[in-house]
Amino acid sequence: MVATYLVQRSGTSKANKTSIDTDYKAVLDTLVGDLLTVLYRPEWPAASLFLNVISRLMVGLPLKAELMVDERRGRSEI
Repeated sequence: MVATYLVQRSGTSKANKTSIDTDYKAVLDTLVGDLLTVLYRPEWPAASLFLNVISRLMVGLPLKAELMVDERRGRSEI
């Protein structure tokens, strides 16, 4: 939920960009940097999950849409 909010707020167009939106980009950048730092540490097992979610949000491919496509492919094979 936090990742979704940050990605949505930091992805505004240049015409609507304010200093607050720039702050969201800085927070998102820091979050991703911190997650990459702790990615393979055993104390942070969910870092890879968070990075996966953020990257899917950033490229616009939510997990739900991908599952729907896989489900449709499964039906067409039958």
